Amino acid sequence: MQHNLQETRSYCTSEPRLSETETPPQRRKLSQRRPQQHPQRKSNAFLDVPTMNMHHLRVSDDEDLDRLRTFSASKGGIINRGDSFRRRRSRSNSLAPVSPIHPRIGALAGCTDMDMQEGVNSHPPVDVYHVEMLGAAGSGKQSLVSQFRTSDCINAYDGPECDENEQNISIILNNIESELKFRINQREAKDELEKADAFLVVYSCVDKESFTRAKNILAHLQDMDLIRTRPIILVANKIDLARSRAVSAQDGKCVACTYGAKFIEVSVGINHNCDELLAGTLTQIRLKKEQNRIQGNRDTSPSPAHWYKSRSVMMASMKARQMLTWLLGKEDSKFKNCENLQVL
Repeated sequence: MQHNLQETRSYCTSEPRLSETETPPQRRKLSQRRPQQHPQRKSNAFLDVPTMNMHHLRVSDDEDLDRLRTFSASKGGIINRGDSFRRRRSRSNSLAPVSPIHPRIGALAGCTDMDMQEGVNSHPPVDVYHVEMLGAAGSGKQSLVSQFRTSDCINAYDGPECDENEQNISIILNNIESELKFRINQREAKDELEKADAFLVVYSCVDKESFTRAKNILAHLQDMDLIRTRPIILVANKIDLARSRAVSAQDGKCVACTYGAKFIEVSVGINHNCDELLAGTLTQIRLKKEQNRIQGNRDTSPSPAHWYKSRSVMMASMKARQMLTWLLGKEDSKFKNCENLQVL
């Protein structure tokens, strides 16, 4: 009778029954507290993968690497295809024959030193163009060139500026590679300006004095007869400072159209339109070179003296067009083409 009562209690109890193979909770907690030390077995069946030295692969600090900007032009505008890196060119305008970044990279790719040397020798030549950066001090010329070097926003207003007066930027535009040498000119001597293939006249839209300086530079270039055969782009920088704007976009367009230049508004601080300006500069150089080749030595443009005399007339004409545009609410074709860097 007592044996049956114990069996009934065991069946009616709400506590879970532990099987013989299960561990009680008290022992389970104690076993978890004890650190289990397993002997580490090091297998020699596989080769250890070497750790890549990231400091060695930092392309920004590697003096032997160049950044290659890639763009494509379409009806919708400029498309940034990204940046790539390669070995820096030698003075003979070819890739420098050096070893790969990491020895395993070349081995995995199956490239030998002979293959690399053949690739270096077969690299086609690249057209090199010189671009003069002109404008008042503090307009952001150096910061703009620094932003040209990368697709990332570098916040050039706060970043350190480069002390080099000339910086080279390699660009692939529509599958054709070129190299632009940007030079920040302070002297504006004729012998130096005549070597340029294009001019970027930069002013700050929050500084009227820099805008006046830009107009004087355009007049100076026109007096030296450097406008007819070279593209000129008037660049309004710092448009992100909208509350402090002192020069309107219409005033910039009016001045640009007066001198037959292109016009664009950019902001280095937020990386706005910087890629469009970089690719547009190369496009303007190529289009102008082709136009000069077709025209040859034919002088179909008016003389500098004629331009100097009609400069005030041209300015008045642009002001009249600007007024009509404001009254009719329709943008004039001349002002519209002024901002299109894909056409002459």
